[in-house]
Amino acid sequence: MRAGVSGFLFPLLAGALLNLDRRAFLQSMCGRPLMTGAVVGSLAGLPAQGLALGLWSELLWFWTVPVGGSHTPNPGLAVSAGIIALEIFLVFHPRPPEPSSLVSLVFVLVPAAAWLLILQDRLNRRLAGRIVGSLRESILRGEADPPFFSRNLAGLLETFLLSLAFLSAAALFLSGILFLAAAFLPPSFFALAARLHPLAPLTAFLGVAAFLSRGSFPPYLAGLSVGALVLILSRL
Repeated sequence: MRAGVSGFLFPLLAGALLNLDRRAFLQSMCGRPLMTGAVVGSLAGLPAQGLALGLWSELLWFWTVPVGGSHTPNPGLAVSAGIIALEIFLVFHPRPPEPSSLVSLVFVLVPAAAWLLILQDRLNRRLAGRIVGSLRESILRGEADPPFFSRNLAGLLETFLLSLAFLSAAALFLSGILFLAAAFLPPSFFALAARLHPLAPLTAFLGVAAFLSRGSFPPYLAGLSVGALVLILSRL
């Protein structure tokens, strides 16, 4: 793991760039949690933790596809924020707990961050509306060559800058939670989180099974909750 400006800058830039794939460019699934976890984790010097967090979150959020005008949670950007928050914590905390326990804690925080990052989509939609409106005006004025390319490039730049800003804020927020947890929670909490670490994917699988069997989101959450409770009790 690299400390210094480059150690944080490259993961931030990569996370923001991958988020362009969510709506603004290609939509090749590069903005999914599995990909963002692998790429951002490698750049942050946490490849194993990034891949694990990305895989678990992909299982949790496989049902979210931002099609049309829908505003869905953004787990890809949330995973990037979680990895960068973990990097910040490991660099600046004098005596960090076991990394596996921290990954388990971040995994719990990622869903909340994914829902909050819907705000980035909504703000980006408003800004994109201005660009589309200006193109419409150019067409109505009868311009022979409306500036499609330049306006599209401006839209990509706006989306990238918004993604970078929201990713930075989310990473700082999540790292603050990690510092608070390390300051106020007993060591036994992190010991339990480390013991639960290998079993976290099973919780996601139970949620997937509930979703596929019932085809609606509430049973999915119920499956996750029951799975998490069973796993915790099995490790006590």
